[in-house]
Amino acid sequence: MYNRCSMASRQIFKICILSILILVTLSEEQDCPTFSNSKSVDVTKLTGTWYVVRGIEHKAVKQSVTNKAAKACPKLKIEMEAPSEVKVSWFRKNTTTEQINYFRINQDKSNLLVKQAKEGNKQSIERIQLLKLDDNYITITMCDLGSRVASAVLSRNPLFEDAQVTSATNLLTQQGLSIPNIYNRCTVS
Repeated sequence: MYNRCSMASRQIFKICILSILILVTLSEEQDCPTFSNSKSVDVTKLTGTWYVVRGIEHKAVKQSVTNKAAKACPKLKIEMEAPSEVKVSWFRKNTTTEQINYFRINQDKSNLLVKQAKEGNKQSIERIQLLKLDDNYITITMCDLGSRVASAVLSRNPLFEDAQVTSATNLLTQQGLSIPNIYNRCTVS
């Protein structure tokens, strides 16, 4: 009898440990943040060409040689397609290859862009949140279907200006995002 109770206790203990491990693993998935105290953004004033001067992963991942070595200055273009529709064109590093994505501006939060169902919209990014530092620097935080959360500091100029980029990055930490991986771009080699 004692042996059966002891076996049952061990099985329950193992199940509890397994449950805890599963919960810890699931909690490591990054939820798409909602910026609570962010200012309203007039997206129409953000149209034009921007340069990605810093890339940020919000989950600790091993940096690849490509990410460490990339000094290219990728760019993107923001265009208004309609009063509440935004077209974001991403240009891949060192090429003119363009990825086009369409988003609609959230009516309740103008700093939130939500994926627009439109032909040719193949990107997995579900939403983008904007934080504006000034007329020349913004941060975008992107969330995709696989619960990946990443941000980028964008500049109107293809130059890495440390003080401005750091200030823009601080907007993200003020929103509670961790910043374990930073990839500086537009730097002089």
